[in-house]
Amino acid sequence: MMQYIKNIDSTSTELRRRMSAEELPHGYCISADFQTAGHGQATNHWESEDGKNLLFSLLLRPTVIPASEQFVITEIVTLAIINALQDYIRQRITIKWPNDIYVGDKKLCGILIENALCGPTIDTCIVGIGININQELFTSNAPNPISLKQLNGRDNDREEIFEEIYQNILRYYDYLADNWQNDDIKQSLHYEYMNNLYRRVGYHNYSTPEGEKFSAEIEEIGPQGHLTLRLQSGELRTFAFKEVIFL
Repeated sequence: MMQYIKNIDSTSTELRRRMSAEELPHGYCISADFQTAGHGQATNHWESEDGKNLLFSLLLRPTVIPASEQFVITEIVTLAIINALQDYIRQRITIKWPNDIYVGDKKLCGILIENALCGPTIDTCIVGIGININQELFTSNAPNPISLKQLNGRDNDREEIFEEIYQNILRYYDYLADNWQNDDIKQSLHYEYMNNLYRRVGYHNYSTPEGEKFSAEIEEIGPQGHLTLRLQSGELRTFAFKEVIFL
């Protein structure tokens, strides 16, 4: 079930309001043309020109996925998005850990995944997605935004792209849920995520929030989403989100 609202504070905020008032089904989605209080990770603001981009939040009820393996939701959402968007541009689309969608060193899409846990299981998952589609000028202090139109030079059909991404996410989820006991399928999904990572190959520069700088290559992403980097010395270091910065 999908609900369109022209202007709203935040699609994820509205989804939470509706969830508190009624029982919403798996796959329920709210989209908008404009958000007055759209946000990303932590305090990050999401800039989006009215009527130019895709802004939506999707409710998942991942009852088969244990909390200890919740990062698999990030994997299916990011892969569903890049596989849909890749049809519209020639340049390779990658996933900047944990869940930003990049083309080169530019950010095409931001994703905020909020899981509500109930003991060892996930009760609900709100997936908030913002994708730059037809915006040509970005005025905020965000360092590196880019849109599909800037990449392919044409106006793109937002409704068509939304439908492809929405259906892709549900297909990825249903396939995973139907085969949750099949470790080969889960591993294959993880390999696909790893192979599509930004900076997947080679040594690149990183720093910690405290200012320590180092060069490392991506070794692995764990089931909780922690990033393991291999330093040039061979030392392995593991980081949670916000514990390491891409330079």
